[in-house]
Amino acid sequence: MALLGPISFHEDGWDWDTGFPAGDWAHFASYTKRVRSFSYDGKLYDEEGLTEDHLSPDVPAKLLYYVAINRGAYLLPQNQKLRWRASTDNDLQMILPFLSPALREVDIEAQWEVSYSGTSRLLRTLHAALPHDITSIRFVPNEQMGDESEEVMSNALNARSCLRALRLPLCPVNASMLIPNLRILEAEFGEAWNADPGAFFLDLSEQCPLIEDLRIIFLSDWMLTVESVRPLLRCSKLRSLDLESPGEVDLRDKDITDMGNAWRDLEAFHISSRRGYISRSMLPTGTPIASLVTFAQAFSPKLRKLAIHINSSSAPLPPNPPRIQAQGKWRMDYKCGLGHAVGEAL
Repeated sequence: MALLGPISFHEDGWDWDTGFPAGDWAHFASYTKRVRSFSYDGKLYDEEGLTEDHLSPDVPAKLLYYVAINRGAYLLPQNQKLRWRASTDNDLQMILPFLSPALREVDIEAQWEVSYSGTSRLLRTLHAALPHDITSIRFVPNEQMGDESEEVMSNALNARSCLRALRLPLCPVNASMLIPNLRILEAEFGEAWNADPGAFFLDLSEQCPLIEDLRIIFLSDWMLTVESVRPLLRCSKLRSLDLESPGEVDLRDKDITDMGNAWRDLEAFHISSRRGYISRSMLPTGTPIASLVTFAQAFSPKLRKLAIHINSSSAPLPPNPPRIQAQGKWRMDYKCGLGHAVGEAL
């Protein structure tokens, strides 16, 4: 904020009263017209950890006053990238005069003490104020979005056909998110498409043929299956695929070969890799460890990150293996090369 004019910071916030005398808006504007990227964080960190420093409560009124006396001028008329981290409803309210028609990328997080009503008000504001040719939206509320907020978000997306990146990790995916120009999509999977991931992936492959980066979070362990993923084989431009499910999605060699042939540009692949702990008394599950060889053979060398649940119980052992007394702790570092592993004693 200090770059926007002669404003200094003190223990209670930014000093708009003495550091920014009335009538000095011309000097203020000489800075703001140069800004192309702006970031605000309502919670600041210093050497002692988390602090309570953020803009004082009277700032929104002063910013809106500037907008009013300049016939609706925006604080940052040429700004193209806006990153906003709000910890209170007051912080969230302050974003309004920063939503200029030049914006192309918006990244908003509502944290800590932001209320549900404050988040809902912001979504209605975004629906009305965001440029129709915006290309990137990331929005993370501090709690799950309700039906009303989801509807407002859907209406906002319906009017933004130029979107290339859409990251809504706490919002259930719906038809309004399937924008033909989309390259990046992050969302939860809920009850849409009759809770059938295969139907969703089929629609996605048909309506978003340019998709490159896909992250879908499944909250129920029964939803995702290997067969439901197969429609994504039509998405030949995928570079990163992250399908997180608490359930078991174990790949066979044929599945791995088909995926490797379809996704020649894939660089990162995560599927059901964070499932819960399995008791030793239960039968081991997971993709057989020998299938790592199939990954190495089927996928392009571009694949650099692989996260799957491995079943190592079928690993071949030599007859009468020697007993080795463990010395200290060991760290295993698996790297996609693909089966490259390095172990070292700690």
